Amino acid sequence: MQPSHLFTVRLWRARVGGGREEWRGVVQHVLTRETFTFRTWNDLIVRLVMLAISQNKADAQIHQSKAESDTSVMNASGATEQDNVDE
Repeated sequence: MQPSHLFTVRLWRARVGGGREEWRGVVQHVLTRETFTFRTWNDLIVRLVMLAISQNKADAQIHQSKAESDTSVMNASGATEQDNVDE
């Protein structure tokens, strides 16, 4: 299954010089609370991709650590400690 990501995006119109308005926003990764501000739609896309990539790397490290931990629990017969408890 491909990883999924949940973000919140807050948008508002800000008045700038000369009576003009422009979009402003904040995007936040819901799980990590990592937050970025943006002013253009392109910046929003870049920020979303950056947050997703950083979370994918963190997820990969967690899975690698878990796999290494599971491997280290194996005993000489190839059974896990849980297998020995079940017997």
